[in-house]
Amino acid sequence: MTDPASPIEQPTVSVIIPLYNKERYIRRALDSVRNQTTPDWNVIVVDDGSTDGGTEHVAEYPDPRVRLIRQANAGPGAARNRGLAESRSPLVSFLDADDEWLPTFLEHSVTCLREHPECSLSVCACLVGPDRTSNADHWRQRGVTEGPWRMPASAGPRAATWMVNYLFSGAIVCRREVVQALGGYYAKHHCTYGEDGYLWAQAALRHTIYRSLEPLVWYHTEASDLGYFGRSTVCPPPPVLLDPQPLREQCPPSHRQVLEGHLAYLALVAAERHWQAGDLETARWAIRTFPRMRRLGWPYWRLRARLLAPRFFGRGGS
Repeated sequence: MTDPASPIEQPTVSVIIPLYNKERYIRRALDSVRNQTTPDWNVIVVDDGSTDGGTEHVAEYPDPRVRLIRQANAGPGAARNRGLAESRSPLVSFLDADDEWLPTFLEHSVTCLREHPECSLSVCACLVGPDRTSNADHWRQRGVTEGPWRMPASAGPRAATWMVNYLFSGAIVCRREVVQALGGYYAKHHCTYGEDGYLWAQAALRHTIYRSLEPLVWYHTEASDLGYFGRSTVCPPPPVLLDPQPLREQCPPSHRQVLEGHLAYLALVAAERHWQAGDLETARWAIRTFPRMRRLGWPYWRLRARLLAPRFFGRGGS
C-alpha cells in the first residue's frame, strides 16, 4: 500500500493561503488558483481565527484540492508556517487571501525552477492596486534583471534592500525544504508586519534566485489591512530590526557586511517614518541600535539634526 504522505502522491506545488477576516476576497483568490494553466497543485487554507464568513466559502469551495485548516489567531506568519508544516509537496507558494494570480503564474514559476535547478526560488513582478499597474519598470530601474541571480557580496545598503524587497511572498514559488531550513516566516510575539521580510532576507543572503520581470501576480493594495499600504498609522519597526541576532548568526561570512548595511538602511527608513509621525522615541531607538546608519551619509545626519533640535525643524515635520 502506498504511503499517503509519499511525495509521489503529492502535487508539485502546495499553495498556502493564510485567512483572517477576508470573506470578501477569499473566493477570488481560490478562483485564481483554480484557473491556473497547470492542474498540478493543492491548496491549504489556514484559517487564523477568523470571525467572519470566510471559512464557509472555503469549506464549500467546489474543488477537492482545496483543504481548510483552523487554528486560534496567531498572526500571518504562524498561519503560513502551519500550512508549510502540513504540506508535503516539493514546492510551496504563499498567496494572500486578498490577492490573486494570473493564469500562467504557477506554470511559469515551476518551469523556471525546473530549468534552473541551482535556484531555490522563483519570483516575478506584479500588477499593483486597482489600476493593475505593472511594477516591472520600477524594478528594472533598480537593477533587477531576468534570470538566475545571487546577492553580490559587494552590494550596498540601498541596493541590498531593494533586492530583498523584490521578494514579495505572493509572487514566489520556493523549494519547500529551503523554506523549512530558513525557519519559515517570523511568528514570534504575534507579529503582523514584516514577517515575510525576515524570511526572504535570509533567502537573498544565502540562495540563488530566479528573478522574472513578467507581472503574473495582482497585488490588491486596496484590500490589504496589515501591510504597508493598508495601515492608517505608521508601521512598527519590522522584525529584522527588533530581532536581528538570529539573522546575524545564520548569515554567511561573505555577506555579513551586506546584512549590516541592509539593517542600517531599514533602520534609517523606519526612523524617518517615525519622525514624520511624531514618534521621536522610536526614531532615536533606531539610531542607538544601528550605529552603522551613520555610514549612510547625509540622510543620517539630517535625521540626527531633526532629533537634536525637534522644535527648530518642527516635531514630526521636515
